Amino acid sequence: MKPVCASLLLLICVLLKPAPAAGDAHLHERTALWNGHAPIGNGNFEEKDAFILREDDDLFVPALWNKREIIAYSKVGYAGKAWQLPDDWRKVKAVDLYRITLDGCVPLKKRVPVSNGRLLLSLEKEEAVSILPAGAKPSAPK
Repeated sequence: MKPVCASLLLLICVLLKPAPAAGDAHLHERTALWNGHAPIGNGNFEEKDAFILREDDDLFVPALWNKREIIAYSKVGYAGKAWQLPDDWRKVKAVDLYRITLDGCVPLKKRVPVSNGRLLLSLEKEEAVSILPAGAKPSAPK
């Protein structure tokens, strides 16, 4: 398995921990936010530079080894979900999508439009993709 795939699989496993037991109602919040530097916790935050990292079993997380890469994953899949890109991506007008496989990243779609800082994305069940500004190439963690 290539290093990038092992790192991504570990990230997905950590972020998709099973939900707490029914008696732990205070732990059931399943939305995480990011402020561009570090996770800022769970819940409904109103932060200027925050964007959603996780919504139920859907992930949209920055690849910390590459400033301009986001990893998206869905356990059950979805169609046409709008994700807000990080503030430092505001000049990005299109992105390239790469399917993440055990053999590495495979080109999926080129020049997917970004509108008003939002990416409209559809994922199959248990699909993971790498999202980069159009023309950039995925890189392995260092």
